Amino acid sequence: MASMRQMLKRFRDVCEAAIELDEMSKPGPYTPPTDQEISDAEQALGIRFPKDFVQFHRECDGYRLPFWEIFDLTGKPKSATHMIGANLSNRRAPPKGISLPERLVAFYSDGGGNLLCFDTAQRDSRGNYAIVLWDHEEPDADPDDLEVWSDTFTEWLEDHDF
Repeated sequence: MASMRQMLKRFRDVCEAAIELDEMSKPGPYTPPTDQEISDAEQALGIRFPKDFVQFHRECDGYRLPFWEIFDLTGKPKSATHMIGANLSNRRAPPKGISLPERLVAFYSDGGGNLLCFDTAQRDSRGNYAIVLWDHEEPDADPDDLEVWSDTFTEWLEDHDF
């Protein structure tokens, strides 16, 4: 398994290559999330973010790969692209949301309505959460029956095809 440092380098390298190929814009000035922004999001969502997830946001969140829909920790909390706004809106019942259970905290949209989430009921001793897929077409799915995609955010990055 790759380290988070290796994954951050790989992500930045992929982004820089995409910029050179004119497949994405160079990031503008980026201010990483402050401790207060992180704390506010954690409080609003009832979660303590894993360290690797925070590290990713602090070091790489200014990059926007095509089809890369990870939610922000900076900006307007009510925005659909912010962790708080995305989770609160998706917790609404259809048709305005997808009935995302409270124990799931979405951090990524697959672009087709499905969300990758931290399952707060599955936290390990190091503060990592199992990552599960919430399928928008199965809003009545039992969160206990969801398939675990990765055990950590770093593992998910390593497996993610960006």
